[in-house]
Amino acid sequence: MKFEATRELVVKTCIDLADRGYLAATGGNVALRADQDHFVVTPSATDYYAMSAADVCVVRLSDQEQVEGERDASVESGLHAEILSARPDCGASVHTHQPVASAYALLAKPLEVRDRVRQVLLGRSIPCAGYAPSGTALLARRVARSLKPDTHAYLM
Repeated sequence: MKFEATRELVVKTCIDLADRGYLAATGGNVALRADQDHFVVTPSATDYYAMSAADVCVVRLSDQEQVEGERDASVESGLHAEILSARPDCGASVHTHQPVASAYALLAKPLEVRDRVRQVLLGRSIPCAGYAPSGTALLARRVARSLKPDTHAYLM
């Protein structure tokens, strides 16, 4: 199995995020850069507590082709590929379905980060990429356009 340790880290991360309330049931997804041209991503419609490392999918960054994994890759694989391609310094992409963040995104305006510690982690402002249907190239493009070198989070 390619990138076994990275795939196991995805499983552990998803369980941790679900335990903290950032992911629920099958909502949300996680991608980690595995090497220069591959990333691993959660499978589509899979309960995080039942997911195994073999279920986690390996996707080639250059053409977004799934090259390994027991299940279909997340419908948001294109979104993660856009982010990881646009930001070579980025090692991971996490798409959550937090109710408060989702509600704020409906305002379609950036969220200012006032706390200096959080600014280091998130950036001074979290841009809103705008709405587009889940799993679409439009959503991936909108998020990619909102990325900046000093921004580490976005709303959609």
